[in-house]
Amino acid sequence: MLGLRLSLILITLLPSLAISTQNLVYEFEKSHSINKRSSEEEDQTSSLHKRDTTSSTCVPPADFVNKLTPGRTQHKFTQDTNPSISLTWSGSDGVILGLTTMTSMFVSQASKLYRSHDRGKTFEDISSRIDHGYIRKSGGMQVNPTDTNMVILFGYDPPFSTSRHTTIYTTNDAGLTFSKILLPFKIDVSSIKFNAHNKHRLLAQSVSHGELWLSSDFGSSWKLVQSYVQTISWDPTDG
Repeated sequence: MLGLRLSLILITLLPSLAISTQNLVYEFEKSHSINKRSSEEEDQTSSLHKRDTTSSTCVPPADFVNKLTPGRTQHKFTQDTNPSISLTWSGSDGVILGLTTMTSMFVSQASKLYRSHDRGKTFEDISSRIDHGYIRKSGGMQVNPTDTNMVILFGYDPPFSTSRHTTIYTTNDAGLTFSKILLPFKIDVSSIKFNAHNKHRLLAQSVSHGELWLSSDFGSSWKLVQSYVQTISWDPTDG
């Protein structure tokens, strides 16, 4: 539960969001082990018992986190009013991509995209690389598990939009450059399937008529395979 609570705090603190990327997990594990030792010292019989959570003894000292991790890394997005953030590692050189969004049925505003090359110590606003576009909150940023340098951002369509197309932004170099692509269909973001053997191949379905679409160049072009498809998946032997 503590890990979940930490994640929620990170999401709701914008615009003065403080994040600790890799070290956040380390801090949680470290503090958790200390709390566990404290419980064992108070109860030598190792029997389980409930503690009074309203007691002042449960409140950590003000500098509790700093004592645990005096060298932790923080970054504040002070000029960003979007209330939701997604973070992902990209590539193997300490690059982190951060996406902030505000999309709902009635209100939306341009997303912001950030890139860190030093494991979260600093972030550069690279929103111009995606034309200051509107990106989905849920499933809007997906990383290719075969090559994490390759990331797709999915444009946001309002619930009552009559558009039959989806705009995506793809990068092959961990966010250094992006390509803007207008799909020939409106994609069901939850249906995207990466190929485990060929990093350039993608499967996806449309939101209407169950259309199955195939891309062999990481989203740059698409071919309609069949309509009225129920479910899709790659053959494990298909590269």
